[in-house]
Formats: sequence, structure tokens, C-alpha cells
Amino acid sequence: MQVLQMAQTECREQIAAIVARHLAGDYSDSLTRFSYINGAEDFLGFIHTPDYFGYTREFSLINRITPQISRRIRNNSQIIDLGPGDGQKAIRILTNLSGRISNYLALDISRQMLNVAQISQNRIQSVAKKYRLCDFSNMPKLRLAIRTGAERDRIFLLLGNTLTNEVNIGHFLQNFREIADETNGGKNYLLLGLELLSQDINQIVREYRSEENYILTFRPLEMLGINRQDGVIDISFNESLRRIEEQFIFTRPTTIIVNSHCINFSEGDRILLSVTCKPALNEIIGLVRSAGWNLESMEFEENQAILLLSSKEIF
Repeated sequence: MQVLQMAQTECREQIAAIVARHLAGDYSDSLTRFSYINGAEDFLGFIHTPDYFGYTREFSLINRITPQISRRIRNNSQIIDLGPGDGQKAIRILTNLSGRISNYLALDISRQMLNVAQISQNRIQSVAKKYRLCDFSNMPKLRLAIRTGAERDRIFLLLGNTLTNEVNIGHFLQNFREIADETNGGKNYLLLGLELLSQDINQIVREYRSEENYILTFRPLEMLGINRQDGVIDISFNESLRRIEEQFIFTRPTTIIVNSHCINFSEGDRILLSVTCKPALNEIIGLVRSAGWNLESMEFEENQAILLLSSKEIF
């Protein structure tokens, strides 16, 4: 319990630091990843709403691409799941790759989410499983979490639009590839799931305009003691950056205290709660190649895509 409290205190400090940068005009980071620390039930409620189609579409894509993974990896391979969600997608992958995977590692910033994944995956008995707290947007922490002494093939899972919550996708992909190659002597693969930009972006935006989503994305500010009544949530599509932006706009002056430091908000101040990038296909392919990843295979279903990438040359 003490370790968990320390982790939440550290996250609260990080949230306050990001908020302070927002007030100074620096929006190089958002609060997206902190929504899940105390919001496991809210997240599960959101992804299972009837209007959220990406969850079920990704299962279909997983079924179509895992045979291609099976043909590439060696026995005794490892899966490293970045943000396992409810754990069900990993179960499907482990089942489809039965006999090829001997080790599974789930990383998440939220202990609640890790517990959900672990409980759902308890029936998978043939694979050694570990669940670790890790903010995998923090590259030094990610490097420590995935360092391994065994030379093996590894499949990183970055599903459910997790990548598109990064403010700078290209920067994340490059740093991640470099760390993956540093920490393993075997072959590294990345299974990447995301929504692509579609003609009807308004339909996608409407999926995010729900109370289930608002409860989830407001969690980080709630951890600082800010109330929903202090402002309004605005969701719009930023055409130039091709991303959905969710902002909290203060409608009245508000003051909070974090570790004896006061943070003052004025009417009209904006906090970037979350971003969800919606790249076009050619854009995401350009980003992954510029970051040093090889595109092995792709599968599509409507505006949903899953890409299989590799980070080292195949001989």
C-alpha cells in the first residue's frame, strides 16, 4: 500500500508540473496517460460503450495478423504489452501464438489497470507472466523495465490507439526503437494498433463526446483537487495537427496547492487533457520508417489499422 501511495504521489507531482507548463504556453505533453491511474472502471466502461467501435475491430485485425507473426518469431519468444487494457487482446494473441511465447510482461502507469489485466489473464497457465508499474512514455524508466539478459525475439504490443495519445508520435517511435535494440540481442517486433484519419472525422469526435469519456479524462485534474464545476470540457479536431484535442477551459478563477506550492488558474486558462492523433496511412508509414522501423505487414478494417513492424534487419 505504501509503494502504491508513493507512486500516486509521484504522478500527482508530474501532473502538476505539466499543468504549470500548460499555463506557461508549453503544450508539449498532455495528461492522457494519467487518466488510468484511478480510472480503470471508467476506462472499461468507455471502451465497451456501443458507440466505440475500435475495441471489437482490433480483435478482428489481431486474428488476421497473428499468423504472420507466428511465421517470423522463434520459440521461447516474449510479449511486452505496453498498456494492456482489460488484458483480452493479449489473451487473443497468446492463444493465437500458442507454443511460441514463453514469457509475458505487462507495463502500465496504473496499478488498477494491471490488476484488471492480471485477473483476466490468470487462466493462461503456460506462459510466465509479470505485471509492472511503468510510465512507458518515460524512456529511461522504459529502458529499465524491458532490459533482459536473454537473447530472444520480442513482440511489443502498442494497441488500442495508445501510440496516438503521444503528443509527438515520431519522437516516441524513434526513442522506443533505440531502447528496444539496446536492451535485447534478439529480434524486436512492434504490433501497432491505431485509428486512421477517415473522411467523417466528426463521427470519431462524437465518440469522445460522452460522459464516460469526460469522467475518465478529467481524472488527472481531479487528483489535483480541481472540480468539473471550475470550467468546461471542450473537444475538437485540430486540422493542422490531425488530432482530437480535449481541453479543460476554466470559467472562474481557481487556486490549488500541490506540495505547498500554489497554482493559480484564471478564467480562460486551458489545460490539454488528452490528444488522440488521427494520422493518414501515408503519414503513419512515413513516421514509422523515419523512426527506423521496418514495415512487415498491415491489416485494415474501416478506419482501423494494425501494423507489424520490426526494428532490425532480417537476415
